[in-house]
Amino acid sequence: MSKYCAILERYFQPVHWHSGRMAVAIGAFLAYALGSDDGQRYLALMTVFEALFSTDSSTGINSGSLR
Repeated sequence: MSKYCAILERYFQPVHWHSGRMAVAIGAFLAYALGSDDGQRYLALMTVFEALFSTDSSTGINSGSLR
């Protein structure tokens, strides 16, 4: 388990929004794959798509672009 955590660690410490989106997508996919409630699984899967295919032009959390 620690091997997989070490591999995924870089995605959970974002420098730019793109890396943050990858962390959100990975976390949401795990919620989808491991969830037991169909409603929550659906929302998690939609979050994966939103994180990966978002057209938001923000480049980073620290750039003051939060809305």
